[in-house]
Amino acid sequence: MEEKRKERLIDKLRNRLRLVILNDDTFEETFSLKLTGLNLFFVAGFSGLFLVLITFFFIAFTPLREYVPGYSTPGLRSAAIELAIKVDSLQKVINNQKVFLTNIQNIIQGKDPLELVKQNYDDSIDIEGVLFIASDQDSLFRLDVEEQQRYNLFKESLSEEIDFSKLAFFTPLKGIITDKFDLQKKHFGVDIVSNKNEAVKAILSGTVVLSAWTSETGHVVAIQHQGGFYSTYKHNSILLKKEGSSVKAGEVISIVGDSGELTTGPHLHFELWHNGVPVDPEKFILF
Repeated sequence: MEEKRKERLIDKLRNRLRLVILNDDTFEETFSLKLTGLNLFFVAGFSGLFLVLITFFFIAFTPLREYVPGYSTPGLRSAAIELAIKVDSLQKVINNQKVFLTNIQNIIQGKDPLELVKQNYDDSIDIEGVLFIASDQDSLFRLDVEEQQRYNLFKESLSEEIDFSKLAFFTPLKGIITDKFDLQKKHFGVDIVSNKNEAVKAILSGTVVLSAWTSETGHVVAIQHQGGFYSTYKHNSILLKKEGSSVKAGEVISIVGDSGELTTGPHLHFELWHNGVPVDPEKFILF
């Protein structure tokens, strides 16, 4: 019985068929095609496979794949990598700025900024038995540098390197100077006494890097200027600028006051620094 069924199925597949297309009005035969069941099966199979391949080609190699869920744009991967690199670089810059601001706060508070430097040493390495012996060349180089710098006062070398005549400093506060700049007393600025509630102004354009309160100097604002200049304004009563704010020369940044422990009355303690070295403000600013 099963063999007969197979033979019948094979006979059906071998039977010749005719595909005829007629004109609906005249019943005229316009197209005819002779087929067998087996041929029709193969034609349908190959047609389906062809459609699948064509669809795959259009999705994989043409912009149409952007409309298929799960596929990304051609430049998305490269853009993501580029953004990741930029984020990593920005994170390093932010970390460096945080360390810079913290060091400035420690300097204003009288702390050593070197306390913030932390080295991550590997505890597994034993350095107790290491001998650090300077070579003859290193010793001669150290002597040469020390001899050159022995009588070199930093104020004189700084004035030679900087052409202050080309700079236009704005007066931070008009008043009377009661305490002058003195390195020996570690008084790195000048104390200016003026009328009550007078406005304190920025000497140059720059960015506010510190706007805070400390127990010793009270309300303090500090500005980083171009060219390595840094100005500090202490003992204010009110601060009008926040950290990160951009200010212009002559712009009001605070109100003179009497805040902090290290004060004897309403005044402004003003400091001017360049590349980490304090300079006498009276040599460059007319108070």
